[in-house]
Amino acid sequence: MASDVGTMLRFLGWVRNTCTPRDLDFTIFRSTEPPILKLIDDFTCWLVETRRCSYGTVAGYCNSLLQLVQFAIAEVLDADEAADEALVNALLILRSQAESQHRDDRRYKPLDPNFISWEDAQRTRIAAKKKFDELCDASRLSSEQRASLLKLGEDCAILHFLTYQAERAHCTATAPPPHHHCTTTAPSLHNHRSITAPSLYHRSTVV
Repeated sequence: MASDVGTMLRFLGWVRNTCTPRDLDFTIFRSTEPPILKLIDDFTCWLVETRRCSYGTVAGYCNSLLQLVQFAIAEVLDADEAADEALVNALLILRSQAESQHRDDRRYKPLDPNFISWEDAQRTRIAAKKKFDELCDASRLSSEQRASLLKLGEDCAILHFLTYQAERAHCTATAPPPHHHCTTTAPSLHNHRSITAPSLYHRSTVV
């Protein structure tokens, strides 16, 4: 509802500045002169050409304007059903075209020059790890090689953090024997057990 109100205010502001200086109200969505469909079509063209809005944004505006037009139609008792149906269908087509163009824009959007696929990232991680192991196995390293080893180690750590996926651990629960009886003994009031909380600095390393 809030988005519909915002769309209505933007649309009315555009109509007032573009088409007519008179005061506007909700009856604009029943306008026949100029036709409301032409106003909405010109508004969406203005959004794309002047405001440089994406087609996804335009589709959102079309959806809100469609809701507003349908609400205005419901407010009229002696409406022309055929004309109103044609108006709603035209707005549905306009929204569908904006959504379709938005999907095409996303499909053919140029990739960032630094983008690599998931498979390439995995191959890069493995190749960097192999090179790092080779340098570590070298008996003697020059100062330049040690600097390269340090830099390569940093790169390996970053790649490993971003791309490594550990194998899922499977936990199998075993049910107790059918005749197994568990006896619970109440703790003695004189038997105090000290429970020590784990240290925040104790970390378990998984290889």
